[in-house]
Amino acid sequence: MTCNGHNHAPGCQCNFRGGKRRNSSVFMWKPWRKSSSVRLSQGPNAKCPLCHKPVYFVPGPLGGGAYFESFGPPWPKHPCMISKAPYSPYSASGRPKLRNHLTVFEKGSWFPFFARHVEQLAMGTIVHGVALNNPTVLHLGVLADIHVDCERPIYARMATARAGELNYFPFGFAEPVSIDFYSDCLNELDLLLLRPGSIPDQNP
Repeated sequence: MTCNGHNHAPGCQCNFRGGKRRNSSVFMWKPWRKSSSVRLSQGPNAKCPLCHKPVYFVPGPLGGGAYFESFGPPWPKHPCMISKAPYSPYSASGRPKLRNHLTVFEKGSWFPFFARHVEQLAMGTIVHGVALNNPTVLHLGVLADIHVDCERPIYARMATARAGELNYFPFGFAEPVSIDFYSDCLNELDLLLLRPGSIPDQNP
């Protein structure tokens, strides 16, 4: 008969304690013995605190621990616990993630901008991100060392096809600032070539 949560017998393993359901992500770990290896071979001993999928948890020597998809070598880690790969301005095929056109919303006016990565260069900064309702990545190069607070509002607007203005809140400041940028800057060389006067005028 299923326990009703009252008058628990000693060693009761039901999911109720005092009428409240026990946290399903709580794990149980016992010293590594034959009995524990047999128990772990029968199924996971924990649930992922993020996705709640059944996983295997092995505690660490100083607290914490690691979550695995299966128990034993090669110890595949649970995807929720794997750090995301660093952002790259290039796609898996090696092509740059350049945008092809501006949306109607973006032409000639400020549009919300969402920074994915702020890349500090020796002679400037590149802010990689996307605009509202447009998944194509923008690469905004700035000829200054800027520190964008990505948790606060960021806006941008295009002045020409290759340049515009970025409005953002710097770290440690309550007021926003604006600065000119050049678009489609994948690296420091692109930024240096796009700056005014970098390419001599070919007209006589």
